[in-house]
Amino acid sequence: MYYVDYHMHSKYSCDGCEEVSTICEAAISRNVKEIAITDHYDTYEDQTREDVVDLEGLYRDILAAREVYKDKLQIKFGVEIGQSHFNLTNEQKLLKTYPFDFVIGSVHNLNDTFDMGKCDYTQTKIEPLYDEYLDALITLAQKGDFDAMGHITYPVRYCYSQTKHYPSFAPFKEKIEYLYKELIKRDRGIEINCSGYFQSLQRPMPDLELVTFYKECGGKILTIGCDSHHRDTVGISLKQGMEVVKEAGFTEITTFTKRIPTFIKIA
Repeated sequence: MYYVDYHMHSKYSCDGCEEVSTICEAAISRNVKEIAITDHYDTYEDQTREDVVDLEGLYRDILAAREVYKDKLQIKFGVEIGQSHFNLTNEQKLLKTYPFDFVIGSVHNLNDTFDMGKCDYTQTKIEPLYDEYLDALITLAQKGDFDAMGHITYPVRYCYSQTKHYPSFAPFKEKIEYLYKELIKRDRGIEINCSGYFQSLQRPMPDLELVTFYKECGGKILTIGCDSHHRDTVGISLKQGMEVVKEAGFTEITTFTKRIPTFIKIA
């Protein structure tokens, strides 16, 4: 099996801690053949604000690591841009400045001050919030410049950890279908985010139901990653994620070089 991990964060990310070399060693130890380091760059509605991340330092370390590990690991230069539809000017400036191989488009905030990962779900119902979140994903799908959309059930992870309530997606099927069709129309994909397997959620984001539905809608571009912030979780749940890929009916996963997709057959 050709294992790839296309979502992870290094010490250069606002929430990371590991050296690039440490990440590479962890990936190699778990038989991962290709990684994309995708540190956070979040944009905001306030035009003067953006997440500060040392992408020059990250790129320098990736170039050095490519030399050290060239016979053992493919290392791609990625970024996870948060809610880029808030500030498309910043997004385009960023993408013109650095030679990214892969871009994740995500939504973490519904506005400058409301991060869904910090919400009190004992006081906030997930269903109306998820409906609003889907609206934001659709806007991002229509306006953003990215390769795969990240963790499209993001708020559910935090809701479940607090309440053990996992919502039905049936009421959202029409809106999710519209999101998928917008992504497919623009040659964008989705990711299977496997971080849920080493958290209380115990399933990927999105889950098998929604990955299967993506396939039924005509989706082809599918990446997979563990969303690691520490060496201990690099590549750790890829095997479980790949089972979902296969069960959903996919025979390929997608990798990127200079933002051009390559489809890799699942062994």
